[in-house]
Order: sequence, then structure tokens, then C-alpha cells
Amino acid sequence: LKMTPNPARTFFASLMERPSAVNQLDLELVGETPFNPAVPPPVVTALAFAIAKKRLLCLRRLATSGRAAQHEGFGPGWEEAKTSLLHALRSVRCLKLGELSLVRMGLGDADVAM
Repeated sequence: LKMTPNPARTFFASLMERPSAVNQLDLELVGETPFNPAVPPPVVTALAFAIAKKRLLCLRRLATSGRAAQHEGFGPGWEEAKTSLLHALRSVRCLKLGELSLVRMGLGDADVAM
């Protein structure tokens, strides 16, 4: 399932209202257009919240285009969103998750060690 930010936020919000009936999910978050590849911090935070609340235990693959640091910079809220996502992934055992690709999210050694 490939989603841009607005549908992704709606999808994550709906997961909070009721449990997912999905058994397996391959999820790719992308920017609105190829010229705007950024996934904004509120979407990353919503994803982190859904994982933390164990609403995405069905994830088999998670990929995100992240934020193109060399062109756009990391805006307000980005560090908190990234930390929330990494904490959720560390705290919740998504047993089906076999592929994790967090491209251009500004991950450093400390983040990877989380």
C-alpha cells in the first residue's frame, strides 16, 4: 500500500477507532509529488502512535521517503517525530516486520542504536 501524507493520516486515525482486520501490510509512505518527497512530521508521529498502540502489528514492510535534508532541511517537530517512530519500533514487537527502509530521515548512529 503506497500512501501520500493526507490519506496516511486518515488511515492511521481510523486504526485508532477500531482494530485492523488486516493480517499483512506492506506500507510505503511517500511525499505528495516526486518534487516534494517529504513525509511531514505529523504523519510520522501518527504512524508512531499507531505502532505504539499495537494497531499495526500486521506490518511486513515499512518504507518512507523521509525528508530530503539537503534541499528542505529538517523542519520543526521533525526530531520529535523521528524519535517517536524509533521508540515505537523499539518498544512494540512487530513480529511480521521483515523490511524497514527509513530513507532520508536523518538517522545518526545514536538513532540506529535505539
